[in-house]
Amino acid sequence: MHHIDTAHAETRYITDVLYIPMRSGAGNQYRILRSGLKSGTKLTVLEESEDGEWTKVALSNGQEGYVRNQYLISTPTAASRLNEALASVTRLEKERGQLKQQVQTLQTERSTLQNTLSSESTKATNTAAELEEIKRISADTLALNQRHQDMLQRHQLLQTDLDVLKAENERLKNDNRQQWFMYGVGAVLCGVILTLILPRLPSKRRNSEWAN
Repeated sequence: MHHIDTAHAETRYITDVLYIPMRSGAGNQYRILRSGLKSGTKLTVLEESEDGEWTKVALSNGQEGYVRNQYLISTPTAASRLNEALASVTRLEKERGQLKQQVQTLQTERSTLQNTLSSESTKATNTAAELEEIKRISADTLALNQRHQDMLQRHQLLQTDLDVLKAENERLKNDNRQQWFMYGVGAVLCGVILTLILPRLPSKRRNSEWAN
């Protein structure tokens, strides 16, 4: 027998639509370990018999045995390839469905983000307008405050002028009262003097004075 390194072992497949036995040795005289290996079963080649009619193989579960070389081929059977192709198609269809669902989800998220962006843009525009209005109101308020301060100062100046005028008016009133008081005092004094002087004058002189 020719031993083959398992690290470089080849792979063989049972031909289509066959069920072959796997024996314990390289010959029909050896007992059958597995009576029905189906075509398409994957086998790992371990070694070949010296006569080239038998090959020692291992199943996927690790079980080892011998099968005739005439039932082995180097490529998977058409049925196996078809099954693999169908499995691949099924897998690809499933992946396609998943991708389609992902695309729909992404489109929904994109639409949601666009709506959110539009809403936020509108809010930003409104906020900017409100800010400009606040600035305008603030400017108007500052102007009104300045006008109010100016009017207060003007009022204070007018009040000061009014107080000065009131004081001057009171002074003039007092001066006028004093003047009339002096006039009155003078008149009284004149009356007193005349009362004192006239009786002392000679009667003739007084008569002549009255005649005149």
